[in-house]
Amino acid sequence: MSEKTKKRVPEKLDSILERVFSGLNLGIRVKQYQIWEVWDSVVGEPIARQAQPKQIRNMILWVNVSSSTWMQQLEFMKQDITNKLNERIGEKVINDIRFRIGELSQETQT
Repeated sequence: MSEKTKKRVPEKLDSILERVFSGLNLGIRVKQYQIWEVWDSVVGEPIARQAQPKQIRNMILWVNVSSSTWMQQLEFMKQDITNKLNERIGEKVINDIRFRIGELSQETQT
């Protein structure tokens, strides 16, 4: 039997998907977006009302804060917050946090 006529064993779909997704590096991105799910519990309600994650670029989490006072306070806490987020997710998904004054969603401003 020649190479062309040999029957190949079908590959499992989960194996194919895993290979495709690992090539796209989506695993880390999916885990990074878990930050939105755990943010409030990691930072606590008072901070969550004043600071909200907005985007992740190059392993840097960008967080909008309500005022310069909060931005300064959170700068002192950012290493601890970074460590807690990575620990909660179970993998290093961010290296740094950058704070900027920006719009917060209405649902957490009560």
